[in-house]
Amino acid sequence: MALIQCNDCGKLISDKAKKCPQCNSQIKKSRKKLNLKKIGKKQLVFIITSFILLLSLIFLYYFVFSVPSLERIKDSVVKIEAYDNNNNLLATGSGFCAFKNNYIVTNFHVIEGTYSLKVVDDNNNSYKVNDVIIFDHKNDLAILDTDIKLKPVKINKGKIKTGQKVIAIGSPRGELNTVSEGIVSNSENNKGIQISAPISHGSSGGALFDDRHRLIGITYAGYDDAQNLNYAISVDYLTELYKALKDDDYYKINYSNYDNCVASNSGFNGCNQVSNRFYSVATLDIMYKISNVKSIYENNLPYDFKGLYDQYSEEDKRLIVSVYQELLNYDSCSIYACDIKNKLKTWNTNEFIINLDILDESELAFALVDLKNYNSKDSQFDRVENYPLEAAQKSLILYLIGDYTWQDIHVDNKEDIFNFLNGKIYNTSDLGSVLELLGYRVEYNDDGTLTAYWE
Repeated sequence: MALIQCNDCGKLISDKAKKCPQCNSQIKKSRKKLNLKKIGKKQLVFIITSFILLLSLIFLYYFVFSVPSLERIKDSVVKIEAYDNNNNLLATGSGFCAFKNNYIVTNFHVIEGTYSLKVVDDNNNSYKVNDVIIFDHKNDLAILDTDIKLKPVKINKGKIKTGQKVIAIGSPRGELNTVSEGIVSNSENNKGIQISAPISHGSSGGALFDDRHRLIGITYAGYDDAQNLNYAISVDYLTELYKALKDDDYYKINYSNYDNCVASNSGFNGCNQVSNRFYSVATLDIMYKISNVKSIYENNLPYDFKGLYDQYSEEDKRLIVSVYQELLNYDSCSIYACDIKNKLKTWNTNEFIINLDILDESELAFALVDLKNYNSKDSQFDRVENYPLEAAQKSLILYLIGDYTWQDIHVDNKEDIFNFLNGKIYNTSDLGSVLELLGYRVEYNDDGTLTAYWE
């Protein structure tokens, strides 16, 4: 049973009663209901009007006031200058502020191998880079700690769609904060986000925005002869990197453990064996030590060679290091797990020396450059005699790199070479193939051994 209130005495009575039992007054139901209906309509109009006004305000904020201007997002983008240990400018790249006002994001390859870094803002003011607080070598990203104070860019958390408009801001060829526009040509390319917005050298590490000026990617590559083939790294990898920073989920490289990162001729190989792909460095000096080819070369050059290497000028040292870098690109094989006999046909001289463990890449790079300074067989012999190597290695250098013929190699040295290779190559067929290539006469015995002859 529903109850209503008497208009005169206020007593609650049944909604079916015609008179109030307390004061005997008539219950005026129709008028009460009429008043309620009138009040409800007013309230409804007010609610609808308020809702429309609220939607309008939300629309204005979301599509007008919340979109930063192009000039404002340009203020958050910087040029990055990379210097060597003699304060010479090596290269320029791009970066932008994200997450915190002193954090600058860029590509790892922009800072790789540099001794010091500067960031230049949109007003052409320079600021110091203090540290590489975290980087992702695999996905080519890094976050720098700097002295600059900028407004972090807004990050898009939605899905990128092919055909949507984009804006790229960077410093191509050192030109500060150049703006280019285009579309997403392919949002799911295996090289990253493919865009039509033109980018050039120096744009690496720049910011890629959507039409609402939210960050969707980090530009990293472009083709000079095909300006519609340009690429950016998805912002998803950047947010993953920042999460690792907040969670302290990365490997810290400092002075006590950086040797592990450059323990092999492949440079960063030691660090890459760590299960976590995210890293930080204690100082920029350590970044230089683990990522600069010259630093890695000098770290891996045998100590006994350093005296010879130190005699060279800086220009000649750079030449040695450039040769070393080329040698690192060879697909080397282990002498213990390699089909030497068949692969010999495809190896050049340098690969032959490296794969048979005659010299490592650092020693070979030095010898290749060094012997060019000695024009006669006698001068080459005298020079190689100073190398801290075995007699067999010295003879092979003179024969394979120098001007010596097989007839110029002394019989005793040919025996040294045989013993040297015989101690390394345990497969008879492989050993025989190598010896025959060098100039030995080889006979294979019934018991599976071989006999080598030399004069």
